[in-house]
Amino acid sequence: MKIAIIIPARYNSKRLPKKPLLKINNKTLVLHTYLRATKALNKKDIYITSDSKKVLDEFEGITNNTILIKKNCLNGTERCSHAVEKIKKNYDYFLILSCDMPFLDIGALNYLLKNINNSKKNYDAFTLHTSIQGIKTLKDKSIAKVVVNLNNEILYISRSPIPTFKNIKNKPNQVKGKKDLYSHHGLVAIKKNILRKYKNLKNTKLQLHEDNEWLKIIEHGFKIKSIYSKKISPEINTKSDLKKSLNKIYTK
Repeated sequence: MKIAIIIPARYNSKRLPKKPLLKINNKTLVLHTYLRATKALNKKDIYITSDSKKVLDEFEGITNNTILIKKNCLNGTERCSHAVEKIKKNYDYFLILSCDMPFLDIGALNYLLKNINNSKKNYDAFTLHTSIQGIKTLKDKSIAKVVVNLNNEILYISRSPIPTFKNIKNKPNQVKGKKDLYSHHGLVAIKKNILRKYKNLKNTKLQLHEDNEWLKIIEHGFKIKSIYSKKISPEINTKSDLKKSLNKIYTK
């Protein structure tokens, strides 16, 4: 199975302006993320796409796999959909990696890649989910929550707490270890032909309601297989997330 990583890096991020170029330990978020990715795949199979030359200039002398897409894209997957048209090398899947994962868990990334390669079923897309450990995460609208069926195929994704447990109160110990409460964090591998189609697929109601680009795939009838992982490093979505990370030592 031929797999590439593609990192969409929008300069004018809504929630955190200029996010790709914000720094932790004197390195930008997007560069940190790229360097983490190189621990799993050869750099010749890793691409960066952005709406800004300022972001792509970060990789001068590091890699030539940079793709400028100035189109007004609704989300990172749409930008990647345009970018893959410019990639001549043949791949089966493109793994979309958010540019805001400077502490990306390499074990989780390798685990996802291994499951894609070993899967007996040729799914349209693959991703990971992990257990929610506290009420704060459960209620955080910047973190996607998922529900899966008995085959671990994603049924729905929401910014709201799902599924609903009527007996859960605002107490952390009632959430930690609770089965079926899962979150999703920015690692999705999509078949090349489906990713190419994505930009031309009609945006869907639930996708727009939840502001979640993966729902568009599900609503159009494609299947996303999600594999449980004990640990997935979260993205940096907000100023609060960035503040927590500023003093984190980049050791992994």
